[in-house]
Parts: sequence; structure tokens; C-alpha cells
Amino acid sequence: QGLEIKLVAHPGGPESTQCPYWHQDNVPVRWIQALHGPGALYIDPLAYPNNNYLAEIDVGIRPKELASRGFVDWKAPLVEKSGIIPKQPELGQAAIFVGKVWSQYAKHGSRPAVIHKSPHEDISQGRVLLVIDVV
Repeated sequence: QGLEIKLVAHPGGPESTQCPYWHQDNVPVRWIQALHGPGALYIDPLAYPNNNYLAEIDVGIRPKELASRGFVDWKAPLVEKSGIIPKQPELGQAAIFVGKVWSQYAKHGSRPAVIHKSPHEDISQGRVLLVIDVV
């Protein structure tokens, strides 16, 4: 195991959203820290077990009604229906997200992978992120 460290810069505008769709990372753990611009939106994983919509995302169940309509971001309607308000770290505050691969390394139980995405708000000023992955 090691670390992969990236400094990611986005110039601003509509193309600056690196991950516009709700997703879970395929790493054990990811550190995301906004050094400039808004931080990532995320759903508190403690809400998953008590919420059928979030549980469907966590286990990768794509509802038939969304699949048939061709949703690219099929998770967005589920997040909206969940009623859970996404959280967002303040500028400079780090967010540490458990990824899908966590259970392969965990010695004391598994944790749900954090559902998150890049913000869609106006990021005309751009974003600079420090991203550290355990690999």
C-alpha cells in the first residue's frame, strides 16, 4: 500500500466540474481538500442503512424506471428522493472518503463507500484540489 498525491487545478466555467455525477470511488480511502473554490458534495454514510434510496446506490442497484429512461446520472434522482441534504466541506477543510475497496483492507468491519460529486454551483473562479488516495 502507498499513497498517490495529486494537485488538481480547474480553470473555471462549466467544464470545471471534474466529477459531475454522484459516485463512489474505487479506492480504499480518498482525501479531498479544496484549496481554492468549493469542496465536493457528499452524503453522510450514516444515512444509508435507514434510507432505501441511498442503500440502492450503495449496492449498485439501478432502478428499472431510471434505466429505461436512459439517465446518465441515474443516482441523482435517488439522492433527491432520499431527502438527505448533501454536505460540503468549507474551503481548506479536508474530507476523507471511504471508497469501495475499503472492505478488502479493513480488519474490523466494513464501512459504506461515500457517495459524492463535484459541485455544480458557479465555479467561475476555478478550483484547486489536493487529492490523496491510499493505493
